[in-house]
Amino acid sequence: MKKTSFLFLFVILAVFSVLLGSRFFPLSEQVRAQTTPTTAEERLDLRVGQFFRDLQSNTPGGTVFADFFRDGSQVVRTASDAVETMSSRYTDLILDIGRLHDFEKIESQTFGNDVIVLRYISKHDNAPVLWSFRFYRPPRPTSTATSTPPSSPSGSTWNLILVRFDTNFEI
Repeated sequence: MKKTSFLFLFVILAVFSVLLGSRFFPLSEQVRAQTTPTTAEERLDLRVGQFFRDLQSNTPGGTVFADFFRDGSQVVRTASDAVETMSSRYTDLILDIGRLHDFEKIESQTFGNDVIVLRYISKHDNAPVLWSFRFYRPPRPTSTATSTPPSSPSGSTWNLILVRFDTNFEI
């Protein structure tokens, strides 16, 4: 009799803990906590996803492109007006195709260990836009016994080296 009542009490406590646990920690938060990005591709995917969310919430001509390229971008270092040109081109484009509603990752490619290309489709009122983001991780300099290591080693971050977007899809 004691075993049966103990087992019954245990089952009730288990059911309540599951029910209360899901109430205080919704499933989306539980899943999010378990899916922290571990690979470079996952981290870059989060970075690009934030770029699209920023595009959704900002007006055309804002600082979204400048903010995105400022974080480890070769584009900004090699051509100072590239960001302004791209932002202006995007502003002109959305006047024709409407505002951004959603985005979807459609492909990722790796080239060796140090190049990742991520492709997305952004979904607008009148047409989709195909995006391509190319990231490169420069090699870390090798140190020799006679040389002094640099104060901030290169190769620790991924540089954004190319962004393309277009409404023309080549199939």
